[in-house]
Amino acid sequence: MQNGDSVTVAYIDFNKAFDCVCPTKKLFFCFVQYGILGELLVWLKEFFTARSHQTRVGQSLSDLAELLSGVIHGSGIGPVAFVIFIDTLAKLLEAHNIKSKMFADDVKVYMSVALCSMQTMLPRFRLH
Repeated sequence: MQNGDSVTVAYIDFNKAFDCVCPTKKLFFCFVQYGILGELLVWLKEFFTARSHQTRVGQSLSDLAELLSGVIHGSGIGPVAFVIFIDTLAKLLEAHNIKSKMFADDVKVYMSVALCSMQTMLPRFRLH
């Protein structure tokens, strides 16, 4: 912006983002890529797999249900796991000169657009 270029910005809020993270080999591979190994990796695998859920309303309990995807809402590791999981998106955007800022399931992507390139492209779009 300081050199007179424009900036294009998009804000993204992934809908039910934490629900779509599946405890698959990809998630655990991402952990390894971040240097998470040994006992911590084993703990994370146990944390994200073979989970169940049960709801209590008053004195009544629902049936036990197996959780097949998602990270635990309200946990500290949930948002971190999601960001690690979608880090490949950030790297892909960066390869195309698009910057991104991520916090939990909120993403801001932005890029600089040179005014001179816009000015040279605009005449191509004029109607005759």
